[in-house]
Amino acid sequence: MKVIIVIILLFAIDCFATNEARVPELTFVGKRIVNLGVIKEGNVVKRKIYFTNTGDSLLIVNKVAKSCNCTAVTLKDLKTFPGDTNSVTVDTKGKVGISVIDIVMSTNARYREYVAKLIMEVKK
Repeated sequence: MKVIIVIILLFAIDCFATNEARVPELTFVGKRIVNLGVIKEGNVVKRKIYFTNTGDSLLIVNKVAKSCNCTAVTLKDLKTFPGDTNSVTVDTKGKVGISVIDIVMSTNARYREYVAKLIMEVKK
């Protein structure tokens, strides 16, 4: 009976360790804080912020939030395998002045939220 309990415990520990090691991880490629500089009002600036899933399982972006309504955020795919990219599209129409925009990605990775920033100054 003791042998069976030991075998079951070893199997449970092995399953737990395997699940623990298989965690997605979002790693930004390049800068996560992007300075777009001075932009003329009405110009549409497209900027891609790249990230890689450096973990061992599928990375899922559940939600993307932004700190202002002056940006449109599009993801290539909610499911991210190593090397997949996402892009953030900034439409400056109707927005004048200096802006710091947070792009918050909620994920199933170890750290649930990852933040990228866009900094820009829009002039008329």
